[in-house]
Amino acid sequence: MNNRRQIIKPKTKIISTIFVVLIVIASMFAATALAGKPTPPPTGSAVISYNVIPTTGIVDSNKVNLGSVSITVPTNGKVHITLTGYVYFTPNSAMYLGFDNTPTDYNLDYTLASAPNAGAGTSYYYSLSSQAVVDVIAGTTTFYAVASGGQYGGTLYNVKMTAVFYPA
Repeated sequence: MNNRRQIIKPKTKIISTIFVVLIVIASMFAATALAGKPTPPPTGSAVISYNVIPTTGIVDSNKVNLGSVSITVPTNGKVHITLTGYVYFTPNSAMYLGFDNTPTDYNLDYTLASAPNAGAGTSYYYSLSSQAVVDVIAGTTTFYAVASGGQYGGTLYNVKMTAVFYPA
């Protein structure tokens, strides 16, 4: 009986020692992970604005204002704008989709999709996306989604525009 107790005690000490070592190692990892995390922005400084733009009719070669996103920011900083959607069109067509801070152009960024000249009855669906980061000053800024098509135009679906503000 006496020998049995001596065998159990060393096992208990080993398990206790391993447990303490694991707690120390876990504490070191937690401290390292927390030290590397960025400080979150002050309350109220991150701003997101979003808009789902309804399906358009045929967009021809004229530039068309599809809709807009306005964002009001508390300080100077940068806004990341994304614009996505998809286009349906027939052969020998093209579609530009972009945005600007004026309702009639897409100078900040745009993307282009075009369909090859194929036989009658052929149609194409393409995904489009455009994005940019722009400087803004405190206050309200509006960004406009603008599209134009080629000779035969196309129809845009599921167009979404997002603006996310990051303080300077």
